[in-house]
Amino acid sequence: MLMSLFNKPSQPFMLSWMAYDPSEEIKSVKLPILVLNGTKDIQVSVSDAETLHKSNPKSKLVIIDNMNHVLKTIEKDEDNMASYMSSDYPLSEELVEVIATFIKQ
Repeated sequence: MLMSLFNKPSQPFMLSWMAYDPSEEIKSVKLPILVLNGTKDIQVSVSDAETLHKSNPKSKLVIIDNMNHVLKTIEKDEDNMASYMSSDYPLSEELVEVIATFIKQ
C-alpha cells in the first residue's frame, strides 16, 4: 500500500505538494470557498478545517457529524478504515445537501 505513495513516479508530485501551506494558499482565493470536514476524519482534523476558514474568513465552514475522510457516514470508530474500501457505508447525505446548497448560491 505504501508503494503507491512512495514509488519513484510519485515522488515529484509528493515533493511539490508538500511545499504548499493550505492556510497560506487559501488567503489569495477570491472565489467562493466551502471548507468541509467530518468529525470522524482521521486524516484532516476539525482544527485544520477551522484554520483554513480563519485564513479566509469569507469562506463557509461546515463540520459534518460522523463523516470521515472519504466522505462516508460512520457511527463507530472501528468502522472508519473499513469504510475506505467498502461500498457498505453510505456517502454523507448532509454532505450532498451542503454542496448542492452552496453551488446554488
